[in-house]
Amino acid sequence: MSSLASVETPDRSWFEEGLAYDNARLPQALMLAGHDLGDPTMVETGLRSLEWLADLQTGRDGVVSLVGHEGWSVAEETRTVFDQQPVEAAAMVEACATAYRITQDAKWFDLAKHFHLWFLGNNAMGLPLRDSSTGGCADGLQGSGVNFNQGAESTLALLSSSLTIRELYRRAVETSTTLERDAVA
Repeated sequence: MSSLASVETPDRSWFEEGLAYDNARLPQALMLAGHDLGDPTMVETGLRSLEWLADLQTGRDGVVSLVGHEGWSVAEETRTVFDQQPVEAAAMVEACATAYRITQDAKWFDLAKHFHLWFLGNNAMGLPLRDSSTGGCADGLQGSGVNFNQGAESTLALLSSSLTIRELYRRAVETSTTLERDAVA
């Protein structure tokens, strides 16, 4: 948290001067540690940095544009748009799901779904990365289009993201059923 305090500004709530790869794991780890240790400051710091990261990677039109694999420096006026990676989308899905589980704030559930849709075409190219015939996932978005190689890392990112969304919906249905049952009783 001290690294965040040393570089945070009113416009940027991040731990370093730039972003690189699998970025959402930092706020996710902070939220989980804060939750397990009973430290609300850690949880709040993780939530604040995740919210900043979600805003950075979502355009005004709602399209997800992940930080590209080549990274982004705060000092740069523009950031790399392409070489967006499935692991970044999956990290966002799982971090937002963690935020939802901890806070029960529906905005995090919605953001988890929003970033999952990157795999299905809510991205800078408007193209799905999930291959409906194989179930695999393309390796990313490049300036020339989808990188159709289907590596294990990308397919596992899609699968973990899909399972995370499925689990969120399952819990929502169970909670709804329990509430309905309690209301009748």
